[in-house]
Amino acid sequence: MDKIKHKDAKKIIKRNEFAELVSSIGKFASKNTENVIITAVIAVIIVVAIPVIINFRKTNEVKAERLISEANFYINRPVVEDSNMTMYGFFRSKNEKYEKAIQTYLEVISKYRGTNQAPAAYLGAANAYYNNGMYKEALEYYGTFIDKYKSSPLYPEALSGKGYALYQSGNYQEAVNVWQDTKIFESGPNANDVKLKLADCYVKLNDKQKAIDIYKKITEEMKGTFWASVASEKMKEIKL
Repeated sequence: MDKIKHKDAKKIIKRNEFAELVSSIGKFASKNTENVIITAVIAVIIVVAIPVIINFRKTNEVKAERLISEANFYINRPVVEDSNMTMYGFFRSKNEKYEKAIQTYLEVISKYRGTNQAPAAYLGAANAYYNNGMYKEALEYYGTFIDKYKSSPLYPEALSGKGYALYQSGNYQEAVNVWQDTKIFESGPNANDVKLKLADCYVKLNDKQKAIDIYKKITEEMKGTFWASVASEKMKEIKL
């Protein structure tokens, strides 16, 4: 009888081990048929469900994005008193325009709050409420945005918006609490106006010296600008 070489012996052992493994799997499957079927069904469901979920999310993103564009379109449409112009997408009043935009933003929040468009919907609704003079509602949506989206690049805009709504509501101290850390607003669209409004709050609170200090700082740091001119005029109006 021929001797089996060392390498061949290893191959035979490996084949035997594989055969034993296959046999063990077969025995396990025969004894646990129900569990194997359930596991297989779950695996199939997962394989089928994942693409469906991904496609569903993509579809929702597209729908939400379209609604945001639609709401922004309403915001930018002019107001024309002539009723005949409504057929061209014009609005007859500011209230009508903002109400239509608010309705559309709220549809995104209601149907697609899990999409990437949700932050824009909350902020858009808050701004539209504010511009429509509905400060209580504006504060609600600014507050929700601030609580939910602290890492958003739109956060400074939402925070300054909350300050404006508080100011317009006569809550000057609360507005100061929002605006006093002006560094937050340096990257925002209303950075200079926020500084002026902060000083205005101190005037309303009869803390005139703090107001003067802020106005003076604006005139020194922004010489020759519109903001410096406004600050200078406001400072002249204060009587200590």
